Amino acid sequence: MTKLSKITWILFLSACALYSLTGCGGGGGGGSGSGSGSTVTLLTTPAVTTAALELGTPVRTGNIVTLPLTLTNTNGYPISGIEADIGFDSKAFALIMNGSTPASATPGEATVLAGKTIYQSKSPTQSSVMHLAIIDLGGKKSISSGVVAKISFEVTPNAPTGNYTFTLVTNATDANGVATTVPVTNPTVNFTL
Repeated sequence: MTKLSKITWILFLSACALYSLTGCGGGGGGGSGSGSGSTVTLLTTPAVTTAALELGTPVRTGNIVTLPLTLTNTNGYPISGIEADIGFDSKAFALIMNGSTPASATPGEATVLAGKTIYQSKSPTQSSVMHLAIIDLGGKKSISSGVVAKISFEVTPNAPTGNYTFTLVTNATDANGVATTVPVTNPTVNFTL
């Protein structure tokens, strides 16, 4: 998890703790038969994210395996930024590089329509994890349903045949930069070489 991810997660947990300390209010009092003087207290709950992220089915074309990262956001939840760590088996796959910079991810249609940019990097602590940030600096436009990124890996020379797994761990932020939990529909995707 990157430093930004840790800070985002700490802010999210702090907000949850603050919410639980402030409470939701108490019950209402009873009236005297006519209903006048009754108090109704509405309970409030934090917004529930109805959006979800998922890795799609890997497809091999020559020496490249590509899989889509898709956001399902049918209710228009205000997701403004996405962070994702994609795990892969480095015995069989490698990031596509442009010099010393990863170039494995390209923006999907949902990212382009929202005016976002993909930033990608190798994990500084795990050689088999690719980190993506889908954001626009200062912008608050939400990302709609659709493919947010296409992620490609090179099959390494002499990669052993067998079953391999790609994994997905994500974080997101809303239009105000507040951490938002977005569930992952399928945190692992299998692929056979």
